Amino acid sequence: MRYEPLKDRLAEWLQRRPWLGGLFYIALELLFLRNWHLRRALRSLRARIPPEQALWVLDAGTGFGLYVRRVLRLWPQARILALDLNERYLRSARRLLERNAARGRALWVVADLSRFALPSACLDLILCVDVLEHIPDDEAALRTMAAMLRPGGRLLISTPSDQGGSGVERPGQEGFIAEHARQGYNLAELCERLRNLGLRIEVARYTYGLPGQWAWRLLIRWPLPHWERPWNWFWLLPYYALALPIGLLLHWFDARLRHERGTGLLVLACSP
Repeated sequence: MRYEPLKDRLAEWLQRRPWLGGLFYIALELLFLRNWHLRRALRSLRARIPPEQALWVLDAGTGFGLYVRRVLRLWPQARILALDLNERYLRSARRLLERNAARGRALWVVADLSRFALPSACLDLILCVDVLEHIPDDEAALRTMAAMLRPGGRLLISTPSDQGGSGVERPGQEGFIAEHARQGYNLAELCERLRNLGLRIEVARYTYGLPGQWAWRLLIRWPLPHWERPWNWFWLLPYYALALPIGLLLHWFDARLRHERGTGLLVLACSP
């Protein structure tokens, strides 16, 4: 399916109803398993980086600003650069977030990550969440991010793996999201590419093991195409009333288990 038109309509809807922002972010946090893994990763980082530290952060491909919100809650003194190629998403995120914590602490920039640069290596943390698979020139994007990290700065990546990421279940199959430039990454190869850019790997693991794969089907793959048609909503709401508790339990297990294989990857790399 094409995901962008659905997100475009959602952005327009949120522009008119910013007061629903809190509920919207709660729904994103619950429904998408990557957020469960990233919450744990960011909390682990917070244990090493004091909350009072004035971090400089880049949210690369910020979308609706979910991680702007989370970073600014974890590090109240942080300043964050929220970057996205889609101006409509940034407008929605800014309207949702600048009513409270992000006011004066976030800079909203429309730019292509593979062509973006800062004048110096000044960033303490870069988040790249489900973004690399959308970028044709991902090597340029990785070089850009590595170059912007100060010594000791970290890059946190979440992306589909080559073991069925993007919903690919057999060779040659088209992915679930039509806008992906590639269907997934090999964990060892991605880590090697980051090492070649001078980064040290701190965490490299699979996400979306068996519990997560079933949760993704239950909460995203099966129902999401039906959200494109408003007349389907009358049965989607009772569907989620039944499916959500099961999906959340599967998310809980997936975020706490170590997976030998999985359809997602989470990598944390550090600039020496």
